[in-house]
Amino acid sequence: DCESLVELTLPEGITTIGTQVILGCKQLRSITIPKSVSLIVSWALYDCENLIVYYRGTIEDWRKIVIEPWNDLEKMTICYYSEQAPSENFWHYDESGNPVKW
Repeated sequence: DCESLVELTLPEGITTIGTQVILGCKQLRSITIPKSVSLIVSWALYDCENLIVYYRGTIEDWRKIVIEPWNDLEKMTICYYSEQAPSENFWHYDESGNPVKW
């Protein structure tokens, strides 16, 4: 229920996003998730509407993640990393190192 967190970048090497990590962070607009994540526990990303998830891996990598129930992913935009602009749900780093959608 953090009221001031707007952006969050998880470091590479994290393998699990635990229960209630960003539960109810209403002001959070984006989270960058590293490719190393293999498990997103129930309630980890719950009640964070309008969230853009920048995933550092491919669609195929994302599909390998175990995502437990109650994460509200249907209310979020998932963007996959790509150096090129294949379609709207992909992202890259801009000149300043910030994640941006293609």
